[in-house]
Amino acid sequence: MARQRGTTWQADIILRSGKRLRPSGFQSEADATLWEAQARAADERGLEPPPIHGRSTIVTASSMALGDLRKRVMATTAPDGWKGTKSYDTADENSAMVVKFFGSDKGVASIDVNEVDRFVAALAAAGNSGGTINRKLAALSKMLKFAKHRGLIADLPHIARQQEHEGRLRYLTWDEETRALAVLELMGEHDVRLLVIFLLDTGCRVGEALALTQADVQGTSVTFWITKGGKPRTVPLTKRAKAALACFTNLEGGPFSWCPYWRLRSVWEKACGKLGASFGDVVLHTLRHTCCSRLVQAGWDLARVMKWMGHKNIQTTLRYAHLAPDDLKDMTGALARPVPAVPQVT
Repeated sequence: MARQRGTTWQADIILRSGKRLRPSGFQSEADATLWEAQARAADERGLEPPPIHGRSTIVTASSMALGDLRKRVMATTAPDGWKGTKSYDTADENSAMVVKFFGSDKGVASIDVNEVDRFVAALAAAGNSGGTINRKLAALSKMLKFAKHRGLIADLPHIARQQEHEGRLRYLTWDEETRALAVLELMGEHDVRLLVIFLLDTGCRVGEALALTQADVQGTSVTFWITKGGKPRTVPLTKRAKAALACFTNLEGGPFSWCPYWRLRSVWEKACGKLGASFGDVVLHTLRHTCCSRLVQAGWDLARVMKWMGHKNIQTTLRYAHLAPDDLKDMTGALARPVPAVPQVT
């Protein structure tokens, strides 16, 4: 990005090879920006950049700064970068924290296992949980792999993931559900109440529900095309979920296009506040936990529950396995050896 240096302007681009060009001496921002565009176009075609007028600095791969690497990864499309991904905002936040700790000018090649250990120790001292530390380590790992694949660093440092302790799975009992729906109705939030019912009975994520179009509803089932895992899934509708959808079939957008996320969250948090301290740990995602928990408690096998919920791997579904009915005692019959008949004496 062009920037002013005294009375002249300096261009600033990073080539695909990892080299950074910072020619100076341009008479205006427009001149510097034009040169950047011409240089990028030439680089994409495998050609040398246009002539540089003025003094320039070439940053070699081994001296690339962490701040510049982050910008490049953020601007690169998946799978190598974060541009255009659903996790872009989270990656932006976590990678910014990484750069803040090490410093924007930190040489990428100087980040070794000792530096990683120092980063982990600082996060732990700040009270970050194992899961939170792992999310930030994942951002660091992504950037370093990007650098490795492009020859910016020779080796990847060892990055040990921290142990994550599974927290308590909070789900609503039937009584709690009844109370929550009643409070929403008393608040005059009839439409939000119907959306909550849909979330409870389909187990979909809030974003998946809000992204639905009218064409995604097919009679007794609904298809979620925009999902966290990137794979669409179709689930059947309960009678009350189908009835809830029927109330919004005449809308031009999707059935829940009338409800932005911020509004749903605000209404739900107010309802939980009215329900008292027992709902202090209840969030919108609790509705999804509730659906999955009920499927497992009803005795459905984990493979089918995994398919219903759209879990990317079985490990996520296994978190609910302890809720399955305890019917091990009924398995002993398969192991019992038949008692041989007593021979008759003649």
